[in-house]
Amino acid sequence: MNPKTAMDDLIEQAAKANINEELPKEINLDGEWVKFKEKYLPRRNYYFVKKSIAIIIPVLFCVGILLSLLFPVQAKAISLKSLEFFKSFIIGKVQTVGINYANKDSAGKDINSLSPDIIEKIQSVPFEILLPVDYLNEYHINSFTAEELGDSTDVSIKLATDDNRKVDIQQINITKGFSQGLSFDNEDAVLKRIRINGQEATLVAYKKQLVSLSWIDGEVFISMDGNISEDEIIQLGSNMRRVP
Repeated sequence: MNPKTAMDDLIEQAAKANINEELPKEINLDGEWVKFKEKYLPRRNYYFVKKSIAIIIPVLFCVGILLSLLFPVQAKAISLKSLEFFKSFIIGKVQTVGINYANKDSAGKDINSLSPDIIEKIQSVPFEILLPVDYLNEYHINSFTAEELGDSTDVSIKLATDDNRKVDIQQINITKGFSQGLSFDNEDAVLKRIRINGQEATLVAYKKQLVSLSWIDGEVFISMDGNISEDEIIQLGSNMRRVP
């Protein structure tokens, strides 16, 4: 026997037993089913779900505090990224300028095309400098100098192409903190905040077809200036990789 048919019979019998004998014996099974469900099948509550959420949120909060104590730098970076992510969706749009992620591994064999003199100078620097390794066939190193500045070393690299595009690169290893200031005429240049290899960078485009790009990679401050386009200097910056 169909379970539902049997239940219908029980409901019908119970209803007939409670109705006035003078009324018609026709039973509204649909209506009786509604009454049955309301009485014996109460609506599912969400107490368990609410309780789970109430437990999970404090646990996540405690984990965040623990991570911030054990790994303060990484936790701060994750927090800032998370805030930026949620802020972008609250605002309703995500805006990024020139974000480009290059391979940050060491250049290794990619510098074999450099002259022995340049390689010797690179190896004499007390920190791993960065070069746009994928562009070294197009941009030639015309000059490489390194000077000591207290506990730091100031490296100056001059690149040039065959069609006279020039880029000057300066790198300084940061040993006791670092501060950078920019001074320029607002009518003569436009400043933009972008990201290079995940790091915040400053891009200044001058009206005289000059661009400047600067950022910090690990313990190294990098600045690039050249008579090239914004897109090209961003590509060069994104391709900067450490040279052992």
